[in-house]
Amino acid sequence: MSTTIFLHDDGTLRISFPYSQTAVDAVKTIDGATWDKASKTWRAPLAKLDAVLRAFPDAAMAPEVALAGPTKLPIEHFAETCAAAGVTLAINGAQVLGSGGAWTQILQHEIDKRATALIRLIASGWQPSVPMEVRPAPVPETFDQITELDRLMARGEHRWREAAEREEGYKEAAKRARFERAARTAQASFFEQEGL
Repeated sequence: MSTTIFLHDDGTLRISFPYSQTAVDAVKTIDGATWDKASKTWRAPLAKLDAVLRAFPDAAMAPEVALAGPTKLPIEHFAETCAAAGVTLAINGAQVLGSGGAWTQILQHEIDKRATALIRLIASGWQPSVPMEVRPAPVPETFDQITELDRLMARGEHRWREAAEREEGYKEAAKRARFERAARTAQASFFEQEGL
């Protein structure tokens, strides 16, 4: 679906897209969005540009919208926040992969949601406005403050790993048994066919 965002006047956006109920439902989530019967487009306040871009992340945006809108688009803010946390964003096909710094699986999920816009931003040559110095987490001089909860968590993790290794061992043993059974069956049928 091709969605285009134009500037209607100093304070209003015009959103144009081929009819689809999904797109109509998305535009209705934007506060202040109204249908303009004459132009057969939707209108939304310029102040809601970030909401429009969230509803239509793949939309083509006229240059005058970018000039009239806020100086920093939401996707730039997101990318700069990642950079400030020491997370490096790299394009890998249709994905954007985060790594380093404060990267987590939860952050990667958020990066995945914004992949299309991030690819566009990174491909345009975007760089963080100010290179951020990432400092490693402090390491205590002594570990005498380890609590009972820390010990309990460590024991639980150790038990979980042992259980996972046992489970893997069971799977390997079952696979080996299936292979040996299949080999014996094949051998028996071979001897039968040969009349031995």
